[in-house]
Amino acid sequence: MEKRTIAGEAFSYGKRSFFLDFMVARTGSNYIQITKRELENDGSFTTRRLAVFMDDFEWLISGFSSLLHSAAHAGDKACSVHALFSQPKQEKGQSGIEGWDPALRPRERLAELGAQALETKELIGSGSREASAVELAQKLLCSAGGDLQKLSLLSLSELSSFKGMGTGKCCAVLSAIELSRRIHSPLPKFGF
Repeated sequence: MEKRTIAGEAFSYGKRSFFLDFMVARTGSNYIQITKRELENDGSFTTRRLAVFMDDFEWLISGFSSLLHSAAHAGDKACSVHALFSQPKQEKGQSGIEGWDPALRPRERLAELGAQALETKELIGSGSREASAVELAQKLLCSAGGDLQKLSLLSLSELSSFKGMGTGKCCAVLSAIELSRRIHSPLPKFGF
């Protein structure tokens, strides 16, 4: 079975053309192929391709989402991507998650929909001046390759090496991990 394209999009900007294709590999696995074709000064073309397989879709989409969200909330810093889709900037005095639509904020969503409705990165903790809680959690998860088991093995000093993770936040994360361990392998009850 040959690889085939299920859907595709193409667009050009100046001397560059981009092709985004959703494909099926010979093995039957789905993947996204991103192709950039650029016209060189000598009339030739340079072509570069990147393939992202189905196993990595969640991380790619999450990464793009986090990147665009960070850029949208970057305040007065320079940004483009067509002025982030011509979206109005958040009001002065509102930064981080407080500047988000209330329906998108993790705490409000947890209160309304329950903890099971939140993504893992929304469950981890609180943010700092440098990064929202979701952005900070995304960095922690990425450092562990998205594996919660690996994340659970990080020590206090390893967690505190992340900018925005002070002792209090690290202790809260480590406490939650320990509570989870105790739920799944009950220890003898020595007290409350």
